[in-house]
Amino acid sequence: MTTKVYCIIATHNRPELLKEAVLSVVHQTQHVDCMYIVNDGSDSLTSEEVREWIDDSNNLPQLTVMTNKRKRNSASGAWNTAIEHIENIEQSKQEDADIFLAFLDDDDTWESIHIETCLQTLEHSAGKADVIVSGIVRHTSENCSHNHAIHPPEDITPDLCMVKNPHIQGSNLFVRLEKMLEAGLFDENLPSCTDRDLVIRLLDVRSTFSSVDQKWTVNHNSLLQDRLSTRGSETKTNGLRLFYHKYRHRMTDSRSMGERKGNASELFDFDIGPFSEEEDDKSQPPKSVSHCTMTDSVGQSSLLKRTVLLCGIISDKNSGRITKTLKCLYEFSTELLEVHIYVLENSSAESLDLLSLEIDKWQKKGLKIVRITESLLCQWKDLFTDEWMQDCIESTVGKRRSIAISRTIIQKVLYA
Repeated sequence: MTTKVYCIIATHNRPELLKEAVLSVVHQTQHVDCMYIVNDGSDSLTSEEVREWIDDSNNLPQLTVMTNKRKRNSASGAWNTAIEHIENIEQSKQEDADIFLAFLDDDDTWESIHIETCLQTLEHSAGKADVIVSGIVRHTSENCSHNHAIHPPEDITPDLCMVKNPHIQGSNLFVRLEKMLEAGLFDENLPSCTDRDLVIRLLDVRSTFSSVDQKWTVNHNSLLQDRLSTRGSETKTNGLRLFYHKYRHRMTDSRSMGERKGNASELFDFDIGPFSEEEDDKSQPPKSVSHCTMTDSVGQSSLLKRTVLLCGIISDKNSGRITKTLKCLYEFSTELLEVHIYVLENSSAESLDLLSLEIDKWQKKGLKIVRITESLLCQWKDLFTDEWMQDCIESTVGKRRSIAISRTIIQKVLYA
């Protein structure tokens, strides 16, 4: 199986910085297969302009310049735009290839050995690594002696990511496309902390992480004034609060909670603030059966009988797969308090007829299933408060939606 590497750069009205980033990609000792530049700014950008920056056009990989088609003024939206495009291309080719994504911020650069080193690390893992991270040199001053070499920790866990910075960000993230899709892409609702959030979700889907051995191949520019991590900035504080709200119920011990609040206060001049007991009660999720500490069957049975399962399914043309899924849920439903299933239609008219018959069969057996049809989405349009999401839904009526849009819809419905 061949390995292909796609480089993705998100940029926002910083042509001089972007030029340095692009040149660092072009001068790699191991070239990427394609470079995607996603323009998230108001300034126009064309492939011809980018090619003019390159002295030796022979070194330029296949180049695609595109506009952010998802949430604007958002690096996450820009990156997701490119990932969706790459996914569609690879699906149409149907090649037997191992696809990796290498991200780069427009204000950062790679050392010339970055891609080569990542591929060597992949080889040393016998091809098993899903995520490869390299060390970062953080440039805080024009004086080189003040720069800081940072290496990610050897043991990366969700708990660690909730408490402190794992030093994994866009520019040193080299990740398998399959795992990126499984994790659900970048969360466009987070103004900041998006990299840390993605790492947690990659770990949740059992991605294997490997660190580049004692090499710092990414130069991170910390000299700019308008960065997402700027102390006390509105973007950073909003991101910290949303990140905390998203994961606070997984910060199970008081030490983790205290460390998280302390780090936020010290590094970013931000107080998460108290949450009332009423807020805690309303937002406390049901205890997962998989995390049950009871060992006796009677105790576990009692817990199951108090559990409500909310399940979202995106249905495509594979009717056999949904038949198997609904059968499993039906068999399991007898052990639970309630099971509610939401099925998002995402296929051709012929396949939807088969889906309708399949759902009717299981509804008659007692399963509570809601079909999310196009007409129902129109009735629920107030759920999707972001204008870009409403545009995505309207522009794909009657068409097969991408995995990113479909997952956003089903998650919005489930959490409503």
